[in-house]
Amino acid sequence: MRETWDKPVGAVRIDWAFVLAVACFWNYGLFNGCGTRSGVLGILVTACLAGLVLFYLAFCKGREAFQDAVTVRVSDLCVIASYLLVMLLLCRRDLGRCLEADELYHAQYSQVHAVKLIRLLGQAWGVGLRWTYSRLILAVDWVALGAAVAGWAACRKMDRRLQAFVVVVAFLAVRCVAGALCGNPEPHPPLRLLPLWLSSSLLTCTDAAFRLPQLVGLVGLMWFAHRTAEKTMASASAWLFGLALGTMPILRFVGVLVEPSIWTAAAGIIVLLSMRDQVSGTDARWVRLASLVALLALMRTPAFVGALAVSSMLFLERCGGMGRTWLAPLSSACLKAVAWVLSPLAAMVPSVIFALAKGTPATYTPGEVDWFLPTTTIIGRAWFAVSSGIAPLAIRDAVGVAWLALSAFAFIPASRKEFPRTMVVAVFFLAGFCMFYAITTGLWGGRRYQAEYVAPFCILGLFRALRLLGAAPRLRQPAILVFLFSVIVMNLSDYGRVSRTIARAEAGRLVRESRLSCDYRPAHAEILKSGFAGSTYTVGVVYGNFGSIMHGYSVSQALDEFDILASLMKVNRAKGLSDVITFNTADIDQDPRIRLVLIDFATSAAKRRYRAEFEGLGWRHWRDFANPDDGAVITGMARDGQGGVRAGMAL
Repeated sequence: MRETWDKPVGAVRIDWAFVLAVACFWNYGLFNGCGTRSGVLGILVTACLAGLVLFYLAFCKGREAFQDAVTVRVSDLCVIASYLLVMLLLCRRDLGRCLEADELYHAQYSQVHAVKLIRLLGQAWGVGLRWTYSRLILAVDWVALGAAVAGWAACRKMDRRLQAFVVVVAFLAVRCVAGALCGNPEPHPPLRLLPLWLSSSLLTCTDAAFRLPQLVGLVGLMWFAHRTAEKTMASASAWLFGLALGTMPILRFVGVLVEPSIWTAAAGIIVLLSMRDQVSGTDARWVRLASLVALLALMRTPAFVGALAVSSMLFLERCGGMGRTWLAPLSSACLKAVAWVLSPLAAMVPSVIFALAKGTPATYTPGEVDWFLPTTTIIGRAWFAVSSGIAPLAIRDAVGVAWLALSAFAFIPASRKEFPRTMVVAVFFLAGFCMFYAITTGLWGGRRYQAEYVAPFCILGLFRALRLLGAAPRLRQPAILVFLFSVIVMNLSDYGRVSRTIARAEAGRLVRESRLSCDYRPAHAEILKSGFAGSTYTVGVVYGNFGSIMHGYSVSQALDEFDILASLMKVNRAKGLSDVITFNTADIDQDPRIRLVLIDFATSAAKRRYRAEFEGLGWRHWRDFANPDDGAVITGMARDGQGGVRAGMAL
């Protein structure tokens, strides 16, 4: 039985240089990453990025250090299948939740090329006006998938130099087209969109299709934890360790969000668990770890902090291990070897620099609060978060007291030999902590952010606690099984608390409130029946009309709403305001094309205020759409009793 369980069924061969080149092609080419309006600077940046792709294809591809193979056993397939089944059962309701707020933004941007192409064809030549928009997106995606597969097959038949030349030329062409079609890039790294695009291309643009990639990533992380743990403990204990990771409330919570936080958590967990057996590793193992960190940083910028830990671990090995002296790394040969092993990290450098230079909506603005001076440094703001109690309370609320206690084991060295690596762990945590509290204060209590910089250390703490239990021969297996089973039960019982509440910093303290989520699907279905499609505007954080596109609008109906959104954006620009959305009821009322307004603010006070303003302008209450899960209500306000400008027909 054991022989069958451990029997290899194959090996997944990976050329990390090729993977990094593909990631750069997607990130910097297809989505015009690090684009700029400056002509000369833009040319220089594009040349550097093309050189990065050329470096991986022409100089790294095929080299032994970049060749990797993961042996897949019967046990691996069974473990992955069991984890996937358990997590699908646990998360079945969460997977079906309607996308909202930033989730709509990420989902929409993953399909930005198809959405804009269909919009251009519809506006210019009236192509597919009566067809359902989401079906045309699926058709465009399938054509793109076919082109990608055909291109990959053709490249495989080329020699390395020709392959590198063709890919670089394609990279330059695609980057130019993406810049013209999509404009300036967003500050978030676009590689996070690849799983969303693949899933929605195969399963259509549905809420579950956009949530599934993050859950699959969590299952993959559980499998990695299992493979790491089974080297030092029994199979049953290793399986429960992976399940404890997946059911940890904060990780399970971000595992079904259409947000990239799960990828930062994955980077931290992979790096920290790799510390156990990374000493005296081969160059190939270091290249694997550096490549994973680079790829995850291209999905979520804060993951780049993992590069600090990887570099420190490599320094410790090359300095303190294998008989080297502390001065050995200063030799040119050693520096060259280290630079070569860490070269995968170069893929993330342009994206990280761009994000830090351009900033994001989460960037702190000096003077935004009066809790501390505008000149307060990053370290000063982090200290304020600790001294005010905001950080300790936010961490405790997000992970729970038990997990917080387990995280302490991550910072306790088991022996003198463990002390240097424990110092790396401590520095890794402090870097992540300071980086998080460098963002805008309004997000300090965000639950998903705690998953990024706290959860990895909780998992490492659990792993080290299990190793201590395993050191007692009489208690070894029974104690570990009982302990892990207790952790899993605790996780399942605590998930509701974590997923149904939110926390934010306000007036120098942490404020907690219930988490409400609006369900747009019933509202959009009724709008289609009532003839308001194409003449509806949503007052809320929805980033346009991608939600209605997902829920069955035709191309003509979506184009009408695109025109409305474009007009309101111009009004905002004229006022010097954000060009994304307007909440000004007077501006909305002045556009006669808007016949219906949906108000989706979760707070009752804001909803009542907007309803009163619209009623004062002559609008009437149309209908409410309540989410049965948490009671969140979407309120519809109609200009009159007539239908929309045109109902359209979706085929």
